[in-house]
Formats: sequence, structure tokens, C-alpha cells
Amino acid sequence: MSNIVVTIKRVVIGFLIGVVCFVLFVVFGGGEYVIKLGKKTEEVGIKLESYEKQIKDSAQGAKDRVVGTKDSAVKAFEGSKEKAKEAFVDAKQKATEGIAGVEDKAVGAIEEAGEKAKDSIRESAEEAARDTKEAVKDTKEKTEEYFSK
Repeated sequence: MSNIVVTIKRVVIGFLIGVVCFVLFVVFGGGEYVIKLGKKTEEVGIKLESYEKQIKDSAQGAKDRVVGTKDSAVKAFEGSKEKAKEAFVDAKQKATEGIAGVEDKAVGAIEEAGEKAKDSIRESAEEAARDTKEAVKDTKEKTEEYFSK
């Protein structure tokens, strides 16, 4: 029974201390502190929103760059494919015309077509790599700019 009485006393004393603290808070201008705290919290919230917007914009920019790079790589590859096809058709035509004893010319034309196709594909890959590097560099710069604030 004495444990219950002690516990009840502690609860009552804690309640009274809480009421006294609340009254002192109100008497000594606690409302002003709450207002100041609210204003500072609002300022921090506005700054966080601007950082969030910058990060989202940076991520969207990087995404757009990567998509653009992919599209340009696909277009370049399609162009390379067409050039290779044209070179092959040209080589085939030259080979057909020169079959009657001009085997060396046909081999040369096929090798030339192969070289043209390689060059075209290499150029397409280099262009795609440059675009990707640029997108990564841009994203890195924006991320570093964000975290340096």
C-alpha cells in the first residue's frame, strides 16, 4: 500500500511542477519564444524547399541529358547502319561488275566498306561517349554546388 501512496505523491508532485513551469513560461513571455521559433522554422523550411528544387532540377537535367545522349546514339547508329548498308551494296555492285577477272577490286571494295562501317560506328560511339561525359560532368557540378552550400 505504501508503494501506491508514494507513486500517487510522485504523480501529483510532477503534475504541480508541470503547472508551475507552464505558468512561468507564460508569465515570462513564452509566446514570443514560440513565435520566434515558428519564424525560424519557417525560414529553414523555405531554404529546404529551394535545395529540394535544385536537386530535382539537377536530377531532371541529368535525366534529360542521358535520354538525349541515348537518342543521339540511336540516331548515329541508325545513320551508321545506313552508311554501312550503302557501302556494302556499293561493294557488292563493284564486286559483281568486276567478277570477270577483277577479284582484287572486289576484295578492296569490301575492305573499304568494312572500314567505312567501322569509322562510322566509331564516330557514333565517340559522340555518344562525349554526350554522356558531358551529362555526368554537369550532374556532378550541380551536385557539388548543392552540397557546397
